[in-house]
Amino acid sequence: MPHCRFWPINVPMRIIKIGLPFVKVNSMTSVAPRKSPGPGRPKDMEKRAAILAAAKALFIRNAFAGTSMDAIAAAAGVSKLTVYSHFGDKDNLFREVIRSRIHDLLPEEIYAFDPAVDIGDTLRAIATAHMHIDCQAENVGTFRAILSDCRQGNPRYGKLLWEEGPARTHRLMGELLQKAVAHGALDIPVVETASVSSSR
Repeated sequence: MPHCRFWPINVPMRIIKIGLPFVKVNSMTSVAPRKSPGPGRPKDMEKRAAILAAAKALFIRNAFAGTSMDAIAAAAGVSKLTVYSHFGDKDNLFREVIRSRIHDLLPEEIYAFDPAVDIGDTLRAIATAHMHIDCQAENVGTFRAILSDCRQGNPRYGKLLWEEGPARTHRLMGELLQKAVAHGALDIPVVETASVSSSR
């Protein structure tokens, strides 16, 4: 008779990992392993938002060259390592500040065509958003920071401003006008010309 080993009834069975999605606890119970939290947790997003807010304020005040990653980390209340883990380097952080600011000022939602809404109201809302960009001191400070960086030999940020600003709004306006024409809300012979003129 082959040798058999019996487990004493009054001795708890050890947890045995067998490489499957579940681990054996005893003959009656199985428990799923805990999953490690992945990226994009709410706390991470809060830190990212705090870093962007601090960087935006410092870039506006001191321009690109006068702003250090140490100062941004201190203003955001995080470590410098956290700043680097989110954005890589100061160039990428500056780029994200520009992109985030422009998208806050001109969200894609205001260019959405809704047949139930008067097209005149939609166009007035877009015009108002553009007017606020030109009149608010904070926005002027953002653009001055970008222009200051361009004068120091970094025109790529000016290019980014163009891509995220006029080029993006030109595309969004073109899509809006095309849909309005298709639904009979507007009569525009050449949508491309009208979208360029209205997005400047």
